[in-house]
Amino acid sequence: MDLKFGYFTDPTQRVASYDPDVQGDCAFCGKPITEENLRTISIMRDARGSYFYRVHRSCHISSSEPQRLAVDNNFWVLIDFHEKAGTVQLNA
Repeated sequence: MDLKFGYFTDPTQRVASYDPDVQGDCAFCGKPITEENLRTISIMRDARGSYFYRVHRSCHISSSEPQRLAVDNNFWVLIDFHEKAGTVQLNA
């Protein structure tokens, strides 16, 4: 599965520092994301900035709260990896 996330490096930004557009796969079903069936989910750890990922709107609507939290957690693992590797750096 090809999971992509984007981010804002500053809470005052209007345009993302990195936006993967609709590239990647849905974290719920594993199929490619399309503009016709798209939902953007924002997740924030602290006041430094924020992250977002995209999934199928239909998959998100039909998922349970525990399933949504599990997907969020999968993205936090991916984000932690990239932060530790230095490939993502939000303002301190």
